[in-house]
Amino acid sequence: MIRFLTRFAAPLAVAALMAAAPAAQAGVMFSDNFNTDAGSSVLNFNAFGNWNVTGGSAKNPHTVDYLRSGGFGIDCVGNVGGCVDLDGSTGHAGLMTTKDAFALMAGTTYLFSVDLSGNQRNNNTDRVTFGFVGFAGQTVALQGDAFNTFVFTFTPDADVLAKLFIQNAGNDNIGAIFDNVSLVTASAVPEPGTLALLGLGLAALGLRRRRAA
Repeated sequence: MIRFLTRFAAPLAVAALMAAAPAAQAGVMFSDNFNTDAGSSVLNFNAFGNWNVTGGSAKNPHTVDYLRSGGFGIDCVGNVGGCVDLDGSTGHAGLMTTKDAFALMAGTTYLFSVDLSGNQRNNNTDRVTFGFVGFAGQTVALQGDAFNTFVFTFTPDADVLAKLFIQNAGNDNIGAIFDNVSLVTASAVPEPGTLALLGLGLAALGLRRRRAA
């Protein structure tokens, strides 16, 4: 009986480690809630910590507005912090892109999620497109005051560097409201601690086999 346990202890340990190995939670590559970009609502804002706003010309810029919750009668998620009116106050909606580009690996799935509501001022439909600059995106239609989370999934065929973008299609100074954004990897991998334990188990199995030989 003792020999049986010794003989099979290492293989059983490895199997147990593999079965019990927890998958890592999705890795957060980027997140922003716009809570610290300004202390008050600002029209035609372009001083975001993580984003650039582009489009148009110096005389005719494309813009977005920065809002503190409650400003101009618009609420951000949870009725606190900051958010963005994606169609600013120049009659042309700006294009928001992240200042940083993100290294995306081939075959890995990435989730780009955003919280969006309608313009909160009328029942007109706002259409917002978001995704990865130069690669892929999706368009959603929005109405009403309620925020909903939208997720765009992207799996590149090759390693790429890509920025995130979001833009409102309207040009009437009344855009969809943008809050809480994140980019995460969806591919699950073993935790480093689990990998170490698994390595020890495999080493024990190899040692046992050498002794048996």
